[in-house]
Amino acid sequence: MPRVGATSALVVLFGLLGKCQGANMVESRVAEPNLVDGEMNPFAFHMFENFEATLKVFNKEEKLVEDLKKVRDLLKKNRALTQRIVKRGEHFDNATDAENPINAFLMIKHLTLASQNEMKEIWENTEQVANLLLDVTNTTKDFPDATDYRGAVNGLAVLHDTYKFDLPFLAEGDIYVHSFPPYGEEVFLQTDQHLSIEDFATLAKHAYQKTWYDESIAFTRQFFFMAEKEQVNQSVMAEMERLRKNLVELNNKYLEKKRALMSKTYKITPYIVDKDLKIKKKQPKWIKKGISMFDNDQGTMAKEAYFRTVCSGFTTRVYKGDHYFFKCHYLHHNDPFLRLAPFLIEVASEEPYIIVLHKFFSEAEMNYLVDTSKPKLSRTRIRDDANRGSPHEFRSGKRRRIVHKTVQHWLQDIRYEDMGNTDLANDDTNFNYTILDKILFKLSKKIETATMLNATNKWSSTEYQTTNYGLGGLCEVHIDPHGYLEGAELPPSRYNLRRSGDMIATLMGWIGGEPVGGATAFVYLFKEITVWPTKGSAAFWFNLNKRGYRDRRTAHGGCPVLKGSKWILNKWIYYFDQFQKYPCGLEISEFVKPFSAIY
Repeated sequence: MPRVGATSALVVLFGLLGKCQGANMVESRVAEPNLVDGEMNPFAFHMFENFEATLKVFNKEEKLVEDLKKVRDLLKKNRALTQRIVKRGEHFDNATDAENPINAFLMIKHLTLASQNEMKEIWENTEQVANLLLDVTNTTKDFPDATDYRGAVNGLAVLHDTYKFDLPFLAEGDIYVHSFPPYGEEVFLQTDQHLSIEDFATLAKHAYQKTWYDESIAFTRQFFFMAEKEQVNQSVMAEMERLRKNLVELNNKYLEKKRALMSKTYKITPYIVDKDLKIKKKQPKWIKKGISMFDNDQGTMAKEAYFRTVCSGFTTRVYKGDHYFFKCHYLHHNDPFLRLAPFLIEVASEEPYIIVLHKFFSEAEMNYLVDTSKPKLSRTRIRDDANRGSPHEFRSGKRRRIVHKTVQHWLQDIRYEDMGNTDLANDDTNFNYTILDKILFKLSKKIETATMLNATNKWSSTEYQTTNYGLGGLCEVHIDPHGYLEGAELPPSRYNLRRSGDMIATLMGWIGGEPVGGATAFVYLFKEITVWPTKGSAAFWFNLNKRGYRDRRTAHGGCPVLKGSKWILNKWIYYFDQFQKYPCGLEISEFVKPFSAIY
């Protein structure tokens, strides 16, 4: 069984968060929705997904332990000194002892020499303890709080829902996945920590409150398996027995009524369970014939659950011949220079057109992007609806659901004057610009050469966005364009689309980290594609058809990171400035053709 890593910070951090918050502090409130700018965000894992913040906490915890050890040693010294003083003082029982010259001599000696030196040492030690405790207070300022703990519980539940850990291994502190995509290999992550029976009770209740009944059943089964060998608080056991009874009733009821695994309100197992939540020996005939994945009344929960199944390797795509394997080419666009030094591309999909540009970034570019972004990353997920970025929508209709992305930073390569002039009634004649970052500007020119798209004109592209995905870090399913030409309502923050048009293409680069997990999954039914991160490479795809309407086959999301972290660079290219190389069409079924100038 190959081991991907010797230590998994995931289980260690979960244990640390639990210890910091106490076993019962958030037991009944774990599944409270995370709010970002007043909107519910079910995938905000807070410190759990913030790799840089987590790393700082681990380092600070080491300092905290060392400081507390020093406090302990100093207090031990003070206790010994205090006991010595008290013991000597016990020899003088009453005032009559002072009548004896020897007693008087010894008492004065005791108080002027030994005790004063010892008291001085006690005060010095006490002062050191006070200073150390002040350091401890400062050290723990950035430590996780109850919100971070809830996020960690949620993150661990999402990771299990995606990659299906072996729970007995998880109880021992090891993460074991029998078949991990893309090649079906075993994954084994070890740590010297373990999850307690109370942790599984917390996970079971959290999944239940999210109405992920299949996940709650798995965690509850593990709880009762461990309860056979461990003593459990009676009130906790009673609560878990009620939960088990409710899970049997709800899972079986929904399965018999809907005969579907996912809906907008729940997720269930593909089988009837018995009173112990095990597979019931006698299953109905209709289960043996097969049940639907989705209920007719789909919703966001079902779509996100389906996305996670794609992350785990599921696909309904039908491959013919050797089309299962991505095709590799040299891309030259009939450019004389590129014929000698072509781009290395891997075609992940021809419909929709998705490619990977291998060895696209230099080490210097990647180091610069990561080092520049690290100190400026946002602490938690933030709304991604500013002019500079993508609103990332997925729902149909005129109003769009905003996706909150994980910790991120924005960088500008070039700044044009008068970018606030988005009213089409006003002439746009000011094209003066300043190059703010020569490294990023050269990178934009490289993107132009590789894609034949304009990325440096006034209304041609967004700023660069760097994003760091830590443990569990994911990006919800979305389509990058807003749907402007289809009549989607524009909020004031998106008025720039009047000048630029929608997002015709996306370039997404992997600039750091070597994560386990963290693929980008395209989830259109029968067109599922999973592209796995390769440091130094960039994925590229077209988002619009030639009429400027969204290509819904490009609906995608970022799969959860199981181990390590992933650094992403995004740049979105706008539609109107591409009319020369990519002229518009009239038919909705007409799409941009794949690059043909290849070796």
